Amino acid sequence: MTGANYAKSVSPLQSDFSKTAKAKKPRNRKKRPVPISLRLSYGEREKLEALAGSQSLNGYIRQQLFGGNMKPRRRARSNGVHDPA
Repeated sequence: MTGANYAKSVSPLQSDFSKTAKAKKPRNRKKRPVPISLRLSYGEREKLEALAGSQSLNGYIRQQLFGGNMKPRRRARSNGVHDPA
């Protein structure tokens, strides 16, 4: 097959593929809220870490903002690969 004939035979396939690839599929995912970023000085962070103790900073800040009557957050799924070895 010559180069020109090959290009003609592939063109419709490429065209169909391009149309299918460009088609947008609707997503049914819920959008997550944008995370909050907080800048602290070194001293402020040290004080916050000391107040948090063994708790994570995130957990300590949530507790201080919302009190102790918060419902537990849903944990993210772990899609890790099981390695039996």
